[in-house]
Amino acid sequence: GQYLVLSTDQFKMKSQYPQSAEVFILEVDELPSLPDKEGSLALVAPGGTIIDGFFYHRDMHHTLLIDDNGISLERADPDGASNDANNWFSGSESVGYATPGYQNSQYFSASPQIIFAVEPRIISPGSPTLPSYARIIYSLDYPGNSGSMFIFNKQGYLVKTLVNNSILPVSGSYKWDGTNEQARPVPMGYYIIFFQVTGEFEGTRNWQATVI
Repeated sequence: GQYLVLSTDQFKMKSQYPQSAEVFILEVDELPSLPDKEGSLALVAPGGTIIDGFFYHRDMHHTLLIDDNGISLERADPDGASNDANNWFSGSESVGYATPGYQNSQYFSASPQIIFAVEPRIISPGSPTLPSYARIIYSLDYPGNSGSMFIFNKQGYLVKTLVNNSILPVSGSYKWDGTNEQARPVPMGYYIIFFQVTGEFEGTRNWQATVI
C-alpha cells in the first residue's frame, strides 16, 4: 500500500522534484530505456509471471503540450485497465509534471465530486485581524484538464492571472492575496474569481465567485 521510487540517481531526482525528498527511493544501477515516442514496460515477478504491463505512445499526452520531453504519463485509476489510453494523462504543471513517490496529480477517484469553493470571501491584506488572502479550492470529476483562473474587478477589467492555460491536477488550490499583476494592493471592493476548465471529454466549463 505504499509508493516506491526506482532511480539511478536519488540525489538528482530529489533536486528536480523537491516534494519527493522524504519518500522511499530504491537506487538501482540501471533502468530500461523509455523513449519519448513510444515504448513498453512490464512488472514481472521473480518466477517470470507478468504482474502488469503497459504500452505507451506520444499521442497519449495532452494536446496542449508543444514539447512533452520530461513530462510523465500518469495512470489516473490504478484499478482501471493498464492499456486503456483513456486511463493515462500528462502530469500537471503545478507539480513539475511528475509526482515520484506520492499520488499522481491525475489520480481519479471512483466517486468524483465537483467542488469550487473560495474561503474566505472577505480579505484584508495587511490587517492584523482579518484573513490576508483568499484560498480557491477545486476538485474536478475527470482528469486530463487544462484551465485558467483570472481575477476581474466589478467593471470587468482583468486584475490578475493566477493560472493561464495550464494542465491541471484533478484537484488543487490557489490563493489570491489582494494584489494585481504588479504585486500592488488593489482598491477595496468586489472582485470576481473566474475559473475556466477545458477537458478532453467534457468540453469547456466555467465557475466564478466573488471576493471582497
